[in-house]
Amino acid sequence: MSQMNSTRIAELLVQKGVRQAFGIIGSSNAWLFDAFKKTGITVTGLHHEQACVMAASGYFKTTHKPAVVLVAAGGGATNAVTGVASLWADSTPCMILSGQEMSGHLKNDELKRMYGMQGVRGHEIVKTITKFSCVFEKLQDVETAWGTMTSGRFGPVW
Repeated sequence: MSQMNSTRIAELLVQKGVRQAFGIIGSSNAWLFDAFKKTGITVTGLHHEQACVMAASGYFKTTHKPAVVLVAAGGGATNAVTGVASLWADSTPCMILSGQEMSGHLKNDELKRMYGMQGVRGHEIVKTITKFSCVFEKLQDVETAWGTMTSGRFGPVW
């Protein structure tokens, strides 16, 4: 993810009313942390990705405003899965933005179990416990995810 794309995502989320995120920084999501800070979204760092997701759940339950969770690639993404299952069960809206390895690693990877340093297909892992999951390729994907998360029966998106 480039600095420009991260800034555009952060600006879009501010337009949607996002003021709070929870996360753990890693090399795969550092641009997002920087963009969130520059656009005024408060990022609260915690010590485990599941705790970040659960904090976002509590934030929604007390403010009625969805939060965003920032997790790194690989183990950061898989650590968040239990929390995402809880969001799914509780019909709680939350957007999880998982870092990923460089996009070049995502091409032609059908036979690979992992790619890059620690990349896994997090968006595939959570398909059955999210309303929507994808690898963002364009800003419209963020719009689609947000609209899906906040329409009908609420639930998490990845």
